[in-house]
Amino acid sequence: MALLFAEHGIHALLNDLSEDTVNQLLETARKDNVESRFEKYLDYGELCKNLDSPKVFVFSLPHGDSRRQRSRLLASLS
Repeated sequence: MALLFAEHGIHALLNDLSEDTVNQLLETARKDNVESRFEKYLDYGELCKNLDSPKVFVFSLPHGDSRRQRSRLLASLS
């Protein structure tokens, strides 16, 4: 989904519990010449601080433990 956003000129800030997943996406983006439309963040707080206004969030969350872990991380930001 992030690559489609980038192909349509949308700048995306990325975060995943697995840094390898983000690195793989960035490698694909580099090959597709859209790497400049992405920023990688390891921390939700830093990611949120760097969003423009108005802020738009798109979450793609799996079911199970990973979803619960992400939900706790997001809840801690409030």
